[in-house]
Amino acid sequence: MIYSGKGLCIIIVLFEISLYPYVRSALPKVVGGIPAKEDEFPYVVSLQYTLPRKHFCGGIILDVSHVLTACHCCGMFRGQRFDTIPPRKVVVVGGDVHLRKGQMRPVLRLTIHKKCGELAIGWTYDYCLVTLAQRFLYGTALKSIPLVSPDIEQQKEIIYNFADKTDCWAVGWGQQTFNSSDDYENTSDVLIKLGVVVLPWKECETRLCFVPKTRCVLNLRERAQICAVGKTGDVCKGDSGGPIVCNGFVYGIVSWGPACGELPFPSVFSVVSEGLQWPHDAWLTVLTNANWVPGYSLSNILLPLSIVYFQLY
Repeated sequence: MIYSGKGLCIIIVLFEISLYPYVRSALPKVVGGIPAKEDEFPYVVSLQYTLPRKHFCGGIILDVSHVLTACHCCGMFRGQRFDTIPPRKVVVVGGDVHLRKGQMRPVLRLTIHKKCGELAIGWTYDYCLVTLAQRFLYGTALKSIPLVSPDIEQQKEIIYNFADKTDCWAVGWGQQTFNSSDDYENTSDVLIKLGVVVLPWKECETRLCFVPKTRCVLNLRERAQICAVGKTGDVCKGDSGGPIVCNGFVYGIVSWGPACGELPFPSVFSVVSEGLQWPHDAWLTVLTNANWVPGYSLSNILLPLSIVYFQLY
């Protein structure tokens, strides 16, 4: 289902014009939704190109120096090789619902998950760690993500058991109108939230396998992914890396979808707990005042983690 001028959505061009067809098939955006309130999602950031300044993906703040986004936001595969966007071409903007306001930070490094892969249908281990060259300054409008538990395995258990007709928000910036060229235009300057319902895996896979079965995926749980359908719109190109928020906690980030707004096909989100299992050398700082959950600090989260190695580029 495609929404007209009243809809709000997100679209991005990831690299150069020559790569545009690849990006269109990979990146999601929000179609529909309503403006978010000031300080409602203080952990959501915009990844933007430097020249010209242009939003291309969302992300979530882990600490003052690190942001989590989707792997496919950080580059593209050329055969078996993953080419990362040069960090100097990217800035991260946070601390305001408006794209042109808030704190802008240069990027030092982009780190993709070693197991990140572009499959025939969707992505797997779709995580990228963005290391900032300059720290964010925390305040009421800019904080790290709230997690449902400091323990990774407990996070997984809660999220997986919770993923059954749960009402949540998908959050991102997007474009407002659908034009005659079968594309979106007029990027929203204001952060948008879209009501979505998280579905159990069996229903996810049933819907993904509706005709045409080119969308069929039967191993979402093994991919550490959940799916959701929009109440009044859908997640689509341009909002990749942005969060799905349930009961005030970040449960996942936007990864991929077989169709934009074509219900009943759901969109797919990577579970955030898998994206928090970092190697120690991927972190330049360990902050103890991060806003995970009352009483939980970043050091509480990181130190006991089992290590999943990432590849640095």
